[in-house]
Amino acid sequence: LAYLAGSGERQSRETLAALLWPDLDQRQARAALRRSLSELNKRLGQGWLAADRESVGLDQEADIWLDVAQFQQRLAGCQTHGHAPAEVCPACLEPLTEAADLYRADFLTGFTLPDCPEFDEWQFFQTEGLRQNLASALERLIRLHSARGDPAASLETAIAYARRWLALDPLHEPAQRQLMQLYAWDGQQAAALRQYQLCVQILADELGLAPAEETTSLYEQIRSGAFPARPSSAPSSAAQPAPAQKIIARRYTIADLKTDLLGQGGMGTVYRGTDRQTETPVAIKVLKAAVSAGDPDWVARFVREGEALRQLNHPNIVKLLAAEEKEGRHYLVMEYVAGGSLRQLLDEEGPLPVERVIEIGLDLADALTRAHRLQIIHRDLKPANVLLAADGTPRLTDFGLARMADRRRLTPTGAVLGTVDYLSPEVCNGQRSDERSDIWALGVLLYEMLSGERPFTADTPAATLAAILSRPPPDLKERRPETPAALADLIFRMLAKDPRQRLASVRL
Repeated sequence: LAYLAGSGERQSRETLAALLWPDLDQRQARAALRRSLSELNKRLGQGWLAADRESVGLDQEADIWLDVAQFQQRLAGCQTHGHAPAEVCPACLEPLTEAADLYRADFLTGFTLPDCPEFDEWQFFQTEGLRQNLASALERLIRLHSARGDPAASLETAIAYARRWLALDPLHEPAQRQLMQLYAWDGQQAAALRQYQLCVQILADELGLAPAEETTSLYEQIRSGAFPARPSSAPSSAAQPAPAQKIIARRYTIADLKTDLLGQGGMGTVYRGTDRQTETPVAIKVLKAAVSAGDPDWVARFVREGEALRQLNHPNIVKLLAAEEKEGRHYLVMEYVAGGSLRQLLDEEGPLPVERVIEIGLDLADALTRAHRLQIIHRDLKPANVLLAADGTPRLTDFGLARMADRRRLTPTGAVLGTVDYLSPEVCNGQRSDERSDIWALGVLLYEMLSGERPFTADTPAATLAAILSRPPPDLKERRPETPAALADLIFRMLAKDPRQRLASVRL
């Protein structure tokens, strides 16, 4: 019931069964769904649910009051006043106040479904989206109530909203600065200075960082009594970015979608962004709108990539900083790796020194070991998905095709995903991949780093697939004589056609 109400749309029975009973097969899951719908009808009475053989939803004619829907309607009402979404006008005061009053607690606080990870994902993104909407509403209410010339303005009310805004994310420095400024305008200089000390403490404890220069500057102004005067009308937020910027997860920005473009793939686009709290660069991956609109499974893959990265805390795997769905767009914020990709390095330099190949290979093997221990299969290991830090250390990235244990399959049996040159024979045959498919791809990558050529590449994709399935790998010692015999033998074992004969693990 919560999912149907929260999503606001009819859902297929197949989707609901897979979401809520992931451990059951399709027949058992659909039977469990039928029992649950029957129980809901008994408890709620007729007229709440609209169901047919294929889908289920809430009856649109039913007299149902949803706090989430009311909250969103109040916010949407502010978009009809003829100004930019982030701006405010006197007419915004009533709907914003009502929206803030409606938000009593986070979405489904205290509720969870055991062993339903995809429901947990949905609940997480719903909660984060609503919290961000509340933060925006509170920030605009603060601006309205801090305007000196408005008879409805109240610094006391503005301070209460600022405290609530800060409680959503105590690490958000713009909220810290706003509360300091409001205390100062209200004549509470000691409270403003104390708030700065609290800001210093929490940033040090949680992030190991000092406050931003803007925060420190405001503190010095308040301490000296030279802080900015209270505005005579509702100001634009100092924390709002320039109109061309995008804000993700309340702290990451993309200044310019053209100049900050880092790369594009079939599923997403990656931009260079900035962490507003630390002023350090980040990488922001955005799911393409056409992809998300055309196939919901790609949205699920994108969400799954974020979940995989959240679990994979490893020095040779790109770190996830935040994940967000905002205005129908999906974002992943990751650490920025400045040294380019292994693909670029190979294109520029060709075969790498043996010692360098061994270093990169060991680091990637360690990263895959971490993933495989968590039952995560990468499925798209290739040089373009290996980034290099400034010191040359590799970072494995792009888990968009990763398969995780105990999840509904997103790829039909027999479908082929991944880059042809690095596909294992079993994947070429449409069989299920496992850790050994990643081991094959790592073997191809090691061979390429040593020889400068991929072992099975042919003139066409079809010919490449045929070579992978039938042709033995060329003798690596002939192409790179100085390759240690033990390394050449290891790569040969990684490239065994039969996965049962292949090196079973990269755990060293």
